[in-house]
Amino acid sequence: MVSCLGGFSPRQPPNTCPPPGRAYSHWSQTTIDPDLAHLEYNPDLQTKIMRKRQQERDRCSNRLTPRMQRIGLDIAALNMQVVQKQAVVDMKRGEDEQYLQKLTLKEKLVTHAEGVIQDKKRQVHMDCVNFSLDQLAKEKRREWHLSDPRQLKTDRPGRIEGGSQGMSSMQHFQGEKGSDPEVVKESRQNHVSWLMAQMAEKNLRAEVAKDEDRLDDDALVRANDLRGMCEHAEAQERKAETYAIARENEQMAVCHSARKIAAKEREDLATEQHKINTIRQNSARELFDYDIGANGKKRDYKRCTYEEEVKLWEVNKAMAQAKLDRKDVDAHLDDGYHKIGCAVDWLGTSTDDAYARKNTQRRIALDEVNKVTAKENWAIKIQEAKEYLSFAPSP
Repeated sequence: MVSCLGGFSPRQPPNTCPPPGRAYSHWSQTTIDPDLAHLEYNPDLQTKIMRKRQQERDRCSNRLTPRMQRIGLDIAALNMQVVQKQAVVDMKRGEDEQYLQKLTLKEKLVTHAEGVIQDKKRQVHMDCVNFSLDQLAKEKRREWHLSDPRQLKTDRPGRIEGGSQGMSSMQHFQGEKGSDPEVVKESRQNHVSWLMAQMAEKNLRAEVAKDEDRLDDDALVRANDLRGMCEHAEAQERKAETYAIARENEQMAVCHSARKIAAKEREDLATEQHKINTIRQNSARELFDYDIGANGKKRDYKRCTYEEEVKLWEVNKAMAQAKLDRKDVDAHLDDGYHKIGCAVDWLGTSTDDAYARKNTQRRIALDEVNKVTAKENWAIKIQEAKEYLSFAPSP
């Protein structure tokens, strides 16, 4: 594209460049278009729309104009910019490599220092452990013989097989027969028979428990069968009851429908009869304006005469005129109230102004008196200071 256009590139004039700082700081001085006046209740929305419009104008202004498209772009300037950018990139790439080398060297130094410190700590710990194992064993303590768990194994017993002890040694007990093989065999047989009896008793208890479990299982199976039959019978009874209720509902629906149809027919017949009677009565009565009752008075008026209509119009006219007159009187009455209110307001304002002027004059008079009093006090203080310095009594 650059080679096809060939020429000078359009440059943005300095006054169109956005000022440094915030991106949208100039919107506070931008006026709003007239077509956005109906959005004055929402200034943020107006500002957003104006910002979008300005961005669109800036984008359109940055496009190539037909003149610039014919002239072309400044290829030399663009190439110079590309070379400058490449030089900056190369320079920064070298800086990054140096920075990485320095970081790598520092990392190696820190790692080596950490290794040396860890080796020293490890050696100190090993020395402490070896010293503890060599010099601080529990067997090397002076009071070890008091708590030695092997004391009973290493100590010489008081009674030794084949030896004789005195009467006071308390080593012979009643019931001891020594280690005679016959006695040992008899003891073993008794022990075996006792164990066999226990095993037989245990097996018997296991068989009894199995029989009880078998009886419980049989009873449970029978109970389950009985419950299943009861549930089946209950379901059959519920189904039969449902069918009976459905048949009753169907009969009730048929009866209800028949009653509704009969009631509708009676209502239609009564309506038709009422229509016929009303039409016949009204048709017969419309021939006369009124009828005369047994007492000789008029009744059942249907319309008024022309003279009565004229009188009614006159009454309506008088009522409308009276209503207009009342409105005029009410309007003048409101004007009078308004005048009275204005007079009261003016009188109150005048009174407040007079009170304010009076307060101002009183404050001015007090300020003058205060000034005179301050001058007198200042003169007295000066006189007292002079007398104090001169040690001369005042007259």
